[in-house]
Amino acid sequence: MIADADFTSFPGKTVIGITGPVAGGKSLALSCFSKYGAEVISADEVNRGITDSPDFFVIISERYGNRFSENGHLDKKKFAEYIFSNENEKKWLEELLHPIILKKIHESVGLSEKEIIVVEMPLLFEAGLKNSFDLTLCISANEKKLYERAACRGWSHSHYRKRCAGQFSPEKKCSLADFIILNDSSAQEFEEKIRKFCDLLTKRTGSRA
Repeated sequence: MIADADFTSFPGKTVIGITGPVAGGKSLALSCFSKYGAEVISADEVNRGITDSPDFFVIISERYGNRFSENGHLDKKKFAEYIFSNENEKKWLEELLHPIILKKIHESVGLSEKEIIVVEMPLLFEAGLKNSFDLTLCISANEKKLYERAACRGWSHSHYRKRCAGQFSPEKKCSLADFIILNDSSAQEFEEKIRKFCDLLTKRTGSRA
């Protein structure tokens, strides 16, 4: 395990890795954890900061020329459609980004003054990071709910399937996690589940969110 992928050695801190299927509700879970006092870090947000940078645009331009350029900037929608349709290029991009993302998250955890830190990472298990956190939590929902939420994002069924390609199934993610919270009812009920989970953490670790 590389140093930046180990989140279990921060004294006085409990670092929880959150994962789950696409459209499962990971972002909503982060909002709830933040409300109850935890430090929250989103790998997607870290990734967005990297891919919005001029340096990243230079790297993409060097590899693909002007194929994904729009007025001197990266056409992220067009680029994403290409990446999620090309497994080899997707693998190249992940190998480029993942070490940078892990390093930035590791730095953020180290700087945090909170005792409970929640890190959202969609490919946590796929990246072999199951043992990199003090605890892992899978946020999931039934298939019907997942499709409904994807449709609300304007995604077609086929686009949703492409987004899920390369990820473990919801069932496998749940089987690998230490804890599971289902997000297949109302937002209020889901938030209550997060609150109860925070209470459980307090009793289990002695940490305060």
